[in-house]
Amino acid sequence: MIGSLLHPHTLIVEQVVDGPPDADGVATETVATREWGPCSVHQHETSETPPPTERPVERRAVSGPHAPWIASGDRLLHDGDQWWVEGRPAHFTGGVLDDHTELVMTTWG
Repeated sequence: MIGSLLHPHTLIVEQVVDGPPDADGVATETVATREWGPCSVHQHETSETPPPTERPVERRAVSGPHAPWIASGDRLLHDGDQWWVEGRPAHFTGGVLDDHTELVMTTWG
C-alpha cells in the first residue's frame, strides 16, 4: 500500500437508494455510508460562471484503494464538505501499482 504521507485522507462515501414516495410525493432515501481510504486528494480544476449566478465549480482528483463499489453520483464527504463522484470511476487491478480506484469529485457553490 502506498504510504500515508502520499495518501493522508479518508473519505466517507454515501450511497443513496431512492425508495417509494412519502405522503408529499417526495422519494424517500436510504443512505449507506462507508469509509474509503487512505486516499490522495488533489486540486483538479476550478471554474466559475459569470454574474449574476457566479456559481463556482471545483473538481478534485482522488486516488485510493480499489473500491469497485463506488459509482457515479455517489456522495463523498471530505473535510466537512459534500462532493459528488463525477463520471465513472476508474478501477485498476494488476500491474506494477497496487489495485486502486481513481475518480473526480465535484462540488459547486
